[in-house]
Amino acid sequence: MKSYHPETGQIELLTTLPKGAYYYAWAANGYAIAAVNSILMQSDKTNFDGGWRPFADVSEDCPMGVTRLTTNAQNSKIALVCTL
Repeated sequence: MKSYHPETGQIELLTTLPKGAYYYAWAANGYAIAAVNSILMQSDKTNFDGGWRPFADVSEDCPMGVTRLTTNAQNSKIALVCTL
């Protein structure tokens, strides 16, 4: 994951996604969320050095893994697209 500064054209590496994660979403509370198979991981954008931490196992609903994800504006729900 990188950030782009339009005024300077500078690109900065923020963090790398966890191994096996291809999709991520930004939550309104400042966390990046990624899926590794059926495990949801989070990392705080103010401290990417803290790494990615698992916070939910959705294997019951997404046994073959998550392919897309997003959150609502209130951070009360996560929408998942699953491989069945």
